[in-house]
Amino acid sequence: MTGPKVGLNLSTMHFDEKQYTRDYETVWRPGFSGGWVFNYSASKSTVWSFHGELYYSTKGRTIQKRGLDYVKNVTRFHNIDMPAMFRGTFQLGSLKWYLNAGPALSYWVYGNGQISSSELDEGKVGTVNYHYDFTKYDTPRPEERDYPIANGIIEVPNANRLQVGLSFGGGFEFPVLEDQIVQLDFRYNMGHTNIGEKEDNFFGLNKYKENFEGSNRNIEISLAFLLDYNTQLRKKGRSTSKVK
Repeated sequence: MTGPKVGLNLSTMHFDEKQYTRDYETVWRPGFSGGWVFNYSASKSTVWSFHGELYYSTKGRTIQKRGLDYVKNVTRFHNIDMPAMFRGTFQLGSLKWYLNAGPALSYWVYGNGQISSSELDEGKVGTVNYHYDFTKYDTPRPEERDYPIANGIIEVPNANRLQVGLSFGGGFEFPVLEDQIVQLDFRYNMGHTNIGEKEDNFFGLNKYKENFEGSNRNIEISLAFLLDYNTQLRKKGRSTSKVK
């Protein structure tokens, strides 16, 4: 079976360094996803199948500094995700439900955000919108002001753009027609690869340090409309066969 999916998610980041989590609070951020899913089973009688997906998703995090110094950094990551899971589908009365789990690849396409802080306000800079630049420069880019963030560009030359993780969850299947179903899916996506290196002063601020030594965490709910391509092929074969 195959078809499109759309979903909503909440995401945050798990940091390796415990001291960073004591200095900064990380808040879950809403996002969305959309793409294509594919499910293959060897026969109708087996409960086991392979489930793959390819979709675009937005992830992110909101980081706020603990204590008296005000800092708020809201970040959005744009990713292409490709989970490959094994699924078991079971029948409970008239209700069909499933569990699935497996590895997932995620490619970090683009990143942007918005940062505000008392330090930027004191420097007459104010709230700044920015995006990440993954290019590796031989020499530092010139700064237009006292704060590199004022340019609206944050250089991340050592980003881990290809990330590995684990996806697992479950859901329900609701029949629409003989060869069509609607799938309601609940999932937890746990990144394993850190998106970059340890904290650094990317923003040029004295009272805030960015930290890419962490992995994405994400919970998602989605809907998919799936069509049984085997049934469609059989129907096509019957329609094109000659009547004897």
